[in-house]
Amino acid sequence: MKISSSIALSVSTLAALGGIASGHGGHHMTIDTAGGKAVIRVGFYATESDVTVDETGRVFDDAELALARVVDRTGAFNSVAEWYAGDPWTLTSDFYFATGRLDGGDFNFEIVSVTPVQGSAGTLVYWAVANGTALNARAYSDGFTRASRSFNVGAGGHEHGQVLAISNPGIYDITLVAWDANGVFADSDPVTFRVVATCPTDFDGDGFVNGDDFDAFVAAFEAGDLEADFDEDGFVTGDDFDAFVADFEAGC
Repeated sequence: MKISSSIALSVSTLAALGGIASGHGGHHMTIDTAGGKAVIRVGFYATESDVTVDETGRVFDDAELALARVVDRTGAFNSVAEWYAGDPWTLTSDFYFATGRLDGGDFNFEIVSVTPVQGSAGTLVYWAVANGTALNARAYSDGFTRASRSFNVGAGGHEHGQVLAISNPGIYDITLVAWDANGVFADSDPVTFRVVATCPTDFDGDGFVNGDDFDAFVAAFEAGDLEADFDEDGFVTGDDFDAFVADFEAGC
């Protein structure tokens, strides 16, 4: 079914993804249980108190529909020339493990749907883990079995370096369901988060590369804001300006 399970990345790619080889994602989703059923929880860390799930299963951030940004810095993989990748979410099962509510379970997050809001039908989403200069895909939205569409977190798992890879630019709603491979707990209700897959020069994260991005970058650059550290070396220098302009003029 799959030709390969690794995406080769350059060192600059790993830097652009915010240290994914050893870092955490922007936010966390974790497994809990209630009434014999798996539950996906968000916003359980103090630094994520603004992240919530509403009654329909939509993820919000500070009362706004959460929109995570991933950028295109990967190479070819499974016949797709270039992937958009980032680490907006880390999937875990460790936060509530000590309560005993996960006892007997072997938990997974299944990618149940990828819905274009503004993008291409048939877009693929892979959940992967960074390993050196490669991404090892663990879950495939186009997998033929539930297991192949699922990222396993077990009970008490918290794997760092998780990466979300998307095959086309655009804005997408991605829906996950938690399930127990041991069958002790019933499936969770679905949880849906939104991502924008876009170029690194889409500085304002609206899904388009235009003059607004250039103006926003220049303002950040002139202010010495680390947001303008385009090459991710920890400093805002002329190298960042040159790299941004080169990518901007290339159309990405």
